Amino acid sequence: MQESVLDILKSTTAIIAEDDKIIRENVSQSLGFFCKNILEAKDGKEALNIYNQKSPEILFTDIKMPNLSGLDLIEKIREKDDGIFIVIISAHSEIDLLRRAIRSQPEEYIIKPFSQNEFIETLERIANKIKKKESQKIKLSNGVQFIVANSELKTEDKTTQLSPKEATLLNLLLRYKNYLVSYEQIWEVVWQGESYSEDALRSVILSLRKKVGKEVIKNISKTGYKIEL
Repeated sequence: MQESVLDILKSTTAIIAEDDKIIRENVSQSLGFFCKNILEAKDGKEALNIYNQKSPEILFTDIKMPNLSGLDLIEKIREKDDGIFIVIISAHSEIDLLRRAIRSQPEEYIIKPFSQNEFIETLERIANKIKKKESQKIKLSNGVQFIVANSELKTEDKTTQLSPKEATLLNLLLRYKNYLVSYEQIWEVVWQGESYSEDALRSVILSLRKKVGKEVIKNISKTGYKIEL
């Protein structure tokens, strides 16, 4: 069977922030056919709290919501995360909101009400952007390159394969490069609910540091880790 570009979404976590319960549940149900995990929030404040814990790869958000608007939500997330894929879903077409939405640099903007075909086409464009991102080669230190798609580290004369947990952790730290990633975020994203211990994390960190260079990954005492590039 021919592989669909949407298959790339099977490993992703998406969050939908929408104060209209019916729309939120409909979008969530549709996403459930393509994404691994679906998270729901009834307003921007709840979405931000969930984001800080779960670090989803994709955000679908309305513009006007109680407690924290969708645009304020995006701005807070973008302060430290330029890797999340954002889709604005809104019925609003006021020129000031549109201008502000464009400045927030969403990947997609879809107007309510939208058809199932429109939604699928939006997901396909997001999937293609994720695929393009995964083809990147990221320079780390001392001539080491991270090949995202293959979870490999390369130098001029050596290729090193990362374990699944090492690759997931490195991707997470790179997504928030130069910013702290908390122990809780690491547990949620890397271990995904599996049994977790400080010793297990230290073991993965130690192994990853040996491969990328100890100076690249910094420990913030009793808080988490960050990668400095």
